Amino acid sequence: MNSLNSFLKATLVGGLVFLVPVVLVALVLRHALQFAAKIAQPIAAVLPVDQVGGVAVASLVAVAVLLLIAFAAGIVSRTGPGRRVTHWFEESILGGM
Repeated sequence: MNSLNSFLKATLVGGLVFLVPVVLVALVLRHALQFAAKIAQPIAAVLPVDQVGGVAVASLVAVAVLLLIAFAAGIVSRTGPGRRVTHWFEESILGGM
């Protein structure tokens, strides 16, 4: 019975350790997509189609905006100041986790 309790406890904790970061990433992406949608709406309004393959063009443009922002952030992170900021972030904020 004791091994069953420890198995259940370990499995529950392991599931939470797995799910919490997944949920946090999903929430951050949702908010980022909502932000990008505000930028994408005027762009999508200019395009001649409303949907592509059943997906709204505004959503596709919002995803493209996020990818462009991520690409730009990747370029900045490869510069000297970007590396210093990345190193500082990893040491100070992520190091405490």
